[in-house]
Amino acid sequence: MRFKELLIESALKIPALAEFQQDFDIETALEYLEEEMESIDSISIGLGNSENPDPVREAALQKDYNAHAAIETVLNNYTRSEGAPGTQVFLWSLSSSGDIPLAALMAKLNKPAIEVSWVGSIQPGEGKRLIDALGAWGKTSGYEKIHLNAKWGSSGYYEKNGFTKQADLESGVFGGAEASFYKSL
Repeated sequence: MRFKELLIESALKIPALAEFQQDFDIETALEYLEEEMESIDSISIGLGNSENPDPVREAALQKDYNAHAAIETVLNNYTRSEGAPGTQVFLWSLSSSGDIPLAALMAKLNKPAIEVSWVGSIQPGEGKRLIDALGAWGKTSGYEKIHLNAKWGSSGYYEKNGFTKQADLESGVFGGAEASFYKSL
């Protein structure tokens, strides 16, 4: 069965956010993301074997890999969503060709907060666009704040974008969440 053909009863469709919930071939997008991540891995391995290490380039590759991995996580969770009906929201920003996700976001609606589980962006500004659109909708729909956990060194990004740090968190085995943030709507 193709991912695009799956019926996701628990994923909430929101007319005001239709721009970010367009249909696309998720299977093809996942293949693209996997290829990109393999390419980043190959480049990283090459840098690691170099006689002249480049920590700036290595950090940029790690950030790029993490962004692809976050988008992949959102799409995989969309295909197997198991939340209560009408509580999970999946948004994405697509390339101009409409087949490659530039950013993706997964959130759970839990009044009074919108709890963002994952957000990733490979195109500067697209992740912020998704968060801002979800926040604008949330404000008009009676939500009071957006809550999220910063992952993979992204705390500074959220602080620059108006989020308030609630607490430091223990990082998981794979470098998971590092801090909890919220933003009032």
